[in-house]
Amino acid sequence: MFEATEGELYQIDVALGTLADSVVALYDADEWELTSNDDYEGSPASRIFWEAQSSGSYYIAVSSWGDGTGSYTLTVVVPDIVDDHAVTIGDATPVTAGEAVLGVVDYPGDIDLFVFEATEGEVYQIDVALGTLADSVVVLYDADEWELAYNDDYEGSLASRIVWEAPSSGSYYIDVYSSGDGTIFSLDDDTGSYTLTITVR
Repeated sequence: MFEATEGELYQIDVALGTLADSVVALYDADEWELTSNDDYEGSPASRIFWEAQSSGSYYIAVSSWGDGTGSYTLTVVVPDIVDDHAVTIGDATPVTAGEAVLGVVDYPGDIDLFVFEATEGEVYQIDVALGTLADSVVVLYDADEWELAYNDDYEGSLASRIVWEAPSSGSYYIDVYSSGDGTIFSLDDDTGSYTLTITVR
């Protein structure tokens, strides 16, 4: 268990001793799994990057992948990484139609959150153009955090696009992250730059 502070980024590492292959998972106080990782960057060791959305107690579970036994070292640190766009609703980066915004997936599992004002009946095209990021995902949410639209690969490209008609005027939110999202199932913990644009069609 460790105490986290809202908005702080944490790096959780499992360094292998005699244990051959580790898995690490992070849980909140209600025992909901928040994120997990098996192999990190081709190593059988494990690493999680995670930004706390609220202050409180969090729990880390370390296990073996398979039936192995052995020793390991667990560390939790605040890394020297400056996140360009926050993941919390209250700190979402404002963006307007016609504006191009540069973003960076700064670490595996990083999610960049944006907010824009939509007008009822308008059709919006939301594009993520790849820079050094290899493969993007874009997700659209309403103010109640209900998912409205999702896209990974667009027309054979690894970039992303959503075309969406606003059902009502108000604030809407956009998540951008790597298709290799840093979870236990991810084969690619990709990082890199991209450009987000919103246009009215």
